[in-house]
Amino acid sequence: MRKILLASTALVALGATSAMAHLDHELSISGSTEFQYRDHAISEDPAGGIGFAANGSNGAATAMDTDIDFDFQRTTDNGLGLRLRIGLNEGGNTDDERFSISQADLGTITFHREQEGVGDSVIDAGALVNDEGISADMDALMDASTSGTRWFRKYGTSAEGTDPGVTWNSPTIQGLNVGLSYFDSGNDSNDNTVEGIVSYTHPFAQGSIALNYASTQHNSVDTNATGVIVNDNDGYDATSYGARLDYNSFSVVVDVNDRSYDDDANDFSEISYGIQYRVAGWTLGAYNSDVDDERWDNWEFTETAISADYAIAPGLSAGVTLQDSKFDEGDGSNEISEDRTVFNIIASF
Repeated sequence: MRKILLASTALVALGATSAMAHLDHELSISGSTEFQYRDHAISEDPAGGIGFAANGSNGAATAMDTDIDFDFQRTTDNGLGLRLRIGLNEGGNTDDERFSISQADLGTITFHREQEGVGDSVIDAGALVNDEGISADMDALMDASTSGTRWFRKYGTSAEGTDPGVTWNSPTIQGLNVGLSYFDSGNDSNDNTVEGIVSYTHPFAQGSIALNYASTQHNSVDTNATGVIVNDNDGYDATSYGARLDYNSFSVVVDVNDRSYDDDANDFSEISYGIQYRVAGWTLGAYNSDVDDERWDNWEFTETAISADYAIAPGLSAGVTLQDSKFDEGDGSNEISEDRTVFNIIASF
């Protein structure tokens, strides 16, 4: 990461006003790029039972992902902290936008356009493993199997989509922090979401322990052109719990997510475990997630992964992930399995 200080003399030279000239500005630029080689094999039981190729799918592919992040910061005369963070992907498009205003006694308010607010537990078992998800083939197969809606693939509780939102986080007092987010899609479906989280972190000599609880209420009422309600069953209430223990070179995480829909007929639940060990430049991880979703014929999804990454030099690492995924109908009539191996090299700047 590179930092650039924009001091008062530079601002004066650029014609900045006297009210702004004595402020210090800081710009940090960071980036990362990852190259992958992926190999996967998919099988179905019974063969072709969910509409995929009778012999399943086997294949290999290469992929590359690059991101650049800009972080602008400054402090005003009256002690307000202003911060603008923008992320760009390899296509030059923004993938994250965050503008925050902070004050020591009042906390931080953030206006953002990104995938999630505070509704997901920030304690994520999958983060302990270089978890690569499922292949595009299996993703499409699962999509077709559930009428185009993979509710079980949305781990956690947070609002879906990229509508702009606003989040407030309290000051952290003796390890305790509170957060609140609000999203509103502003369309005819009258979708809006309120999320809250309470988190606590306690450090000790050899590490730390962190706990949190998140809650989400998503309201969704579809209306026709005359304003008549045609569907009010897509809303849901959700909760997310997380616990993480860091002790010397070990990390252990458990997270639990539940979602209940307004139609009173469908529920979603997930429980995940993760463990990581770091030694002599190596990072070894293992992860398991079990998902049950009643919304589409009681589908179940299980994912297990192990990974090994090695730090070649500061900012440069290489690794491998071995992953097994299984997606099946609750009555056992259909099942999709995937074995996946991913090799990667990552550079950070």
